[in-house]
Amino acid sequence: MAQKLRVTLIKPGSIVPELHYGPYSFYWWVFSDENIFPIRLGQQTNIQLNEKDFVLTIQTGSGSTELMPMYCCQSGLYVVTESSSTKAISTVYKNCFNTSTRYSGYQAMGWNDENILDILKRNIQYIPVTVKVANFIVFIYSIGSSSRKKWHHAGSGYQASIIHTYEKKQSIFVSRIEESKCIVEIYRESTLIKQFIGTTPDEVWRKTGQLKKFTGIQLFGLESPITSNLIQQHQIPKCTLDDWNNEFILEQLFDYHVKRRTIANVNWKYFFINWAKSENPIIELESALYAIYPKGYEFSERELGAWKTMLKAVGATNITPWSCEESQVIFIIIF
Repeated sequence: MAQKLRVTLIKPGSIVPELHYGPYSFYWWVFSDENIFPIRLGQQTNIQLNEKDFVLTIQTGSGSTELMPMYCCQSGLYVVTESSSTKAISTVYKNCFNTSTRYSGYQAMGWNDENILDILKRNIQYIPVTVKVANFIVFIYSIGSSSRKKWHHAGSGYQASIIHTYEKKQSIFVSRIEESKCIVEIYRESTLIKQFIGTTPDEVWRKTGQLKKFTGIQLFGLESPITSNLIQQHQIPKCTLDDWNNEFILEQLFDYHVKRRTIANVNWKYFFINWAKSENPIIELESALYAIYPKGYEFSERELGAWKTMLKAVGATNITPWSCEESQVIFIIIF
C-alpha cells in the first residue's frame, strides 16, 4: 500500500556487538541507495491504522534463528512475530480487519523518516561496508591492520562475511584474522559448523575447497580499494571516561592492547565497572588488577606494560610520584 504512514518512535533500541559485529551482522544492517543504518535490537515504533494502534518491536529469534532479527507486531489481542516487518504488520492488520491490505514494514519501522534515522545512526563505532567479488557481496564488519604484505596489511580483528552454499545449504562464510592466523568459519542456522585455519587468506580459503576460481585475498575483501582505504585509516582505538559504559569500545581496546599478553577468561569488565563506580578516582594498579586474577598470580613486565598502555588509551593518567626504578608501585587516576 502506497499511503504514507505516520510513525512514532517509542524506543530506538540498542547496538549489540554480538549481533551487529558478529557472524550474522549482515542481517543487522540496512544498505539502501541513500542510507546505511543498523537494525537496532529493541527498536519499537507505533503507527495508527483505522484508529487502531499497531506496535512493532525488533527482537531476536530462537533456536536456529537466534542470531537473526525478528519483528513482533501487536494490536490489541493480536500478536504476530515474523522475519519480515511487512509480513508481521500486514498479518496483524488482516487479523484485525479481515482484509489483505499490505503495509510496508520499512515505513512502519520509520526507516524512511530522516528524524528517526538520525536517532538510529547515533553512537555507532563502525559502519560496515560491502565490496563486490563477481556476483558475491563481501560484508566487512570489522577492521584490523598490520604490516603483513601477504595480508594486504589487514590485521588481527579484521572480519568479513560472504553468503554461499555449503553442503547444498545456504551458509555464512566468515573470513577473519586473529593474531598470526587467517581463519574461515562456516555458520548455518546460528551455529558454527566448520572452521579452517591457515597462515594467509589464500591458504585458508584453499583449505575450504569452496569458490575455487577466486583467491582468498578476494574472498576476504582485501583486493578492493575501499578496504585498502579503511585499513590505511585504521588507528589504535582510544576512548574517554564517557565511553566506559560502551562495552564494544572497551572490548576493542582490551583485544588490541591486553588480550594477547595475558591469561584467558580474565574478568576485565569488572575492573572497569568497579573503578568507574568507586568514589576514589585513584587506584594502585597491581592491587586493583589482583581482584580480577587468580590468587597468587604474578604479572610479567610485558603484561603490566600492556595494561598501562590500555589505561592510557582509555583516558587514565599515571600519577606515580617516583620513577619505576625507585618503586614498583604505580598509581593511576581517571578524571
